[in-house]
Amino acid sequence: MKLYRRHRIKKSLKHCYRIFLRKRKRLSQPAIAELTEAFETVQKDLEEDRLSDAKKSITHLESLTKTHFKKNFFDFITEGVVALVSALIIALVIRQMWFELYEIPTGSMRPTFMEQDKLTVSKTQFGINIPLSTGHFTFDPDLVQRGNIFVFTGKDMDMRDVDTMYFWIFPGKKQFIKRMIAKPGDSVYFYGGKIYTVDESGQDVSHFMQEKRLDKIEHIPFTQYAGKAITPAPPIKGVYSPVIIQQMNMPIAKLYIGPLKQIEGEILYNPTGVIKPPGEDYGDLFGYHNFAQTRLLTKKQAMEAAHTRRNELPDSTYYLEIFHNPSFKTAKIGRDYLGRTRPMLGISTSFLPLNENHLKTLFSELYTARFVVDKGYARRYGAPKAQNGNRDLYPYLPGIPDGTYEFYNGQAYQVYWQGITKRLPDSHPLAQFNEKRFFILYNIGMEFDNRFLPGHASQIVLPARYAYFRDHNLYLMGAKALDRDDPLLIDFIEHEYERQAASSGRTPYTAFDDYGPPLLPDGKLNTTFVQTYGIKVPAGHYMALGDNHAQSGDTREFGFVPQANIRGVPDIIFWPPGSRLGHPNQMPYPILVTPRLIVWAIALLVYAVWYHYHRKKYRFPLNLD
Repeated sequence: MKLYRRHRIKKSLKHCYRIFLRKRKRLSQPAIAELTEAFETVQKDLEEDRLSDAKKSITHLESLTKTHFKKNFFDFITEGVVALVSALIIALVIRQMWFELYEIPTGSMRPTFMEQDKLTVSKTQFGINIPLSTGHFTFDPDLVQRGNIFVFTGKDMDMRDVDTMYFWIFPGKKQFIKRMIAKPGDSVYFYGGKIYTVDESGQDVSHFMQEKRLDKIEHIPFTQYAGKAITPAPPIKGVYSPVIIQQMNMPIAKLYIGPLKQIEGEILYNPTGVIKPPGEDYGDLFGYHNFAQTRLLTKKQAMEAAHTRRNELPDSTYYLEIFHNPSFKTAKIGRDYLGRTRPMLGISTSFLPLNENHLKTLFSELYTARFVVDKGYARRYGAPKAQNGNRDLYPYLPGIPDGTYEFYNGQAYQVYWQGITKRLPDSHPLAQFNEKRFFILYNIGMEFDNRFLPGHASQIVLPARYAYFRDHNLYLMGAKALDRDDPLLIDFIEHEYERQAASSGRTPYTAFDDYGPPLLPDGKLNTTFVQTYGIKVPAGHYMALGDNHAQSGDTREFGFVPQANIRGVPDIIFWPPGSRLGHPNQMPYPILVTPRLIVWAIALLVYAVWYHYHRKKYRFPLNLD
């Protein structure tokens, strides 16, 4: 206690002394003499260990300090502004160059990060950033690891709504968090929800993205087959032609009306320059033909969707409608979501009959976006509240209590304050299988927008529910939905090849089947195939994909991330409490790396200089001459 009292008195003494040094020029000589005598009295009492007298003398000194250095309004404003600006600049430099506390705003990285997760981000793992700009004072590309997570800024990238303000003062760009899929020069090919990669030297580096810890994370090479359609020429008789199709923000194909009024297609993307077979089609690129988009339909909906092929529908109560094999060969004139009449890719459609057991299997693997139920209307988390003007857009889920919910791996959760989740009991209506509600949650459980429902008048694009084969098993929502030995799946594949054999030259049909991974007969990666048909990452850029492909804006949309935009890596999830607390799902980064050591060394040097200066200037006893 005695030491504490002595420390408090010395601390107050030094505080008064700092004010005295800074403002003594304002004082008259008598006032300086009076304060100097008071300083000497406190010091003498402390040196002779008279704490009771020292307490009285420091009180007298504090009173003199307040009297002689009484602050006016200008002093308050000046000191407040200087303190605030200094703190903001220091905080900004620390956030940009050292570390930052980060809150996840969306579900694009589920299940690794959930909305409202709070984590620390290290800014020194790869290099030393230039504050409020892209680029680095130093950067080591060898420290970047495929399969791990990184943070980057959207500056100078093809993104919407990327501007932000730091501390409501400093203009900047929003930061994004994704998984690092591939490095400069890598060629990437997609099959079975997995990624196969060949690096710039021709080596198979697929293992980075196929580790066991990533088994629950699937990757899809597109959001929509048609990507972004660019029409460089004005319409002729109301029809836009040619059309440049962009995927991953790169022109990869062209559709146009030929001299005989036929629709023709051409692959523009050819990173290797190798002459490819004459039959190359759009679906061959990047592994597109290995994937499909799906919807669940009732028998009535399937009959309406099948149109002229109703007699081909196998008898069933439910169907999985499958859109697959985008092709130039069946391209047609149509109207896109922007209202443009133009050549459009042909998309094959199949109907897989399902029974109630299949639906319950799918329900046991259901995952959705986080959503809010308000008076029965369900909207995606972050979307505007249902009102008269937009209520028709939101699905209606009667019998579900108001609250925030989500599904993952078939488990229903309620979301509480600050993102804390709790699994719903089996008795909760949302956790129970209900055919009508399940159809809604499967078909628009990522969008929560009725315009994506089957049969909606304004439907143009398909919901983000994808299918693919792996080892001849059919996968939906990242889980095995139908086993290769399921009689329904066997009959479906057989019927697919019957349709393919019966199709004519004008309207060729390609069966939806397992075309296999890009492997050689000996099981090794076919590196030539991947380099020829995969997507190659440009020099100085990186491929970034979200773990939740169905809800992620990533390289598939805005293109590759320039090296200059990379800011850092996530370190620790510190909120909310639960099983994900701690290090995120990635291989540990090395701790002792050169950029981190440099920044820590600079920070320690600054502190040492400050401490030495402060201690020398305010060393006890104080220099009152």
